Amino acid sequence: MLKKPLTIQQKRYLKFAHLFFAALWGGGATTMVILFCLFHPSTAHEQITFNKILFYIDFIIVGPGAGGCLITGLLYSVYTNWGFFTFRWIFLKYLVNITFIIYGMFVFLPFTHSQYAYYLSQPQEIAIPQESIWMNIFCTSQNLCTILMFLFVVYLSVFKPLKKKNEG
Repeated sequence: MLKKPLTIQQKRYLKFAHLFFAALWGGGATTMVILFCLFHPSTAHEQITFNKILFYIDFIIVGPGAGGCLITGLLYSVYTNWGFFTFRWIFLKYLVNITFIIYGMFVFLPFTHSQYAYYLSQPQEIAIPQESIWMNIFCTSQNLCTILMFLFVVYLSVFKPLKKKNEG
């Protein structure tokens, strides 16, 4: 099956969609990072509310943004001369983005869900202990990785530092 190349107008719409989804993903994830840094629940009720907020941001903003970025990126690779493996930086962007999506689905979401379930089982006004060392390490490393991942992907997108695979 021959693929028909995109017109200039179609490429513009695709770029618009890709940047829109990237803004959703980056903005939502940044909002979550800020919430982790600034909001420290002191009761079970506050923790439940905090987890609900994180869940909604993740499912309404971050998830669609990440999925949209992946889909529009795949469309770029299929319907333009960028390809999947023509440039190393594109492959690296796929690797970083897919890793981040998998991390969100299999580490972050189960973590927030388990916290939500635990605090639902507690009396609403019970005081929760100050964050444990594990919680601090987890949140700090998650926040740092989020920021570094976005900066790295933006760097790859803007500077395109790696040459074609077939160049020396």
